[in-house]
Amino acid sequence: MKFRIVCLCILISACSTKPQVQIIEGLSKPESIVGEGNNLYISDVGKNLTPTDKDGDGRIVKMSLTGEILDSNICKSPVNAPKGSAIIDGVLYVADIDCIRIINLASGEVADSIDFSPVGAMFLNDIVAKDNRTLYVSATDQGKVYEVSLSPGRQIKALDIPNIPGINGLDYDAKNAKLAINSMGAGTPPFGKLFILDVNSSPMNLKAIDGVNGIFDGMQFIDDHRVVLTDWVDFNTPSGKAIAVDLKTGKTTALETPVLAGPADCWYDQKNHSLWIPLMVKGSIYKQQLK
Repeated sequence: MKFRIVCLCILISACSTKPQVQIIEGLSKPESIVGEGNNLYISDVGKNLTPTDKDGDGRIVKMSLTGEILDSNICKSPVNAPKGSAIIDGVLYVADIDCIRIINLASGEVADSIDFSPVGAMFLNDIVAKDNRTLYVSATDQGKVYEVSLSPGRQIKALDIPNIPGINGLDYDAKNAKLAINSMGAGTPPFGKLFILDVNSSPMNLKAIDGVNGIFDGMQFIDDHRVVLTDWVDFNTPSGKAIAVDLKTGKTTALETPVLAGPADCWYDQKNHSLWIPLMVKGSIYKQQLK
């Protein structure tokens, strides 16, 4: 298969330019991106947009920071509909419907799985590492966030916070012990929200950011007080966008992007200041410089 990379850099005046953009094509239904070193790992749910089907056609695509697809599927064993993921010590932890697959990045072997069926979760969505021994995992079907201990025994515990309808994206600010949570919501739009959770508070303090609503999916901290979110806007018509939210002021700024067809679980490259957004409907990756 040939993969086409289109790079666009458009000069609009002698004094200013539009953001530098790169579009990487040739994927199926990319849902999530996570990076380590010079490599990215993209969760692709497979040929069809069926995120809960156990069809075995999911894959993990390895890509360089220049957008070159290095391996169309690193997995040596079948995965179904991989979504959010996190990397700890060379191991990829990826949500796959009702379990977390544990994949050795060096060998591609699926070394193990963490089964969530005992807690009734059937739509695991996003994963973020709290530290080298702990994951946070969102379960969209239950509206819950789970804390998973990777120590012997692998305990799974739901956080003691209210259920969040349509819960989706997670990101963690380790310095300030803040877990950002977004949702697609349920009911009449705009229904999704953005929340910040102080994980060290007792009882846990879950705060909704006023005035921030949408059909949210991906989310990344870009510094200690700003997050970027992807917003589908409308599930029926490609109309997605990305926004930046200042958590101190509540100010929301739309990023200068074209219409994004199914913007999913994004990744922010802190070193190179670039935002990578999987476009599930289009089957491509949208990359944009933020600085």
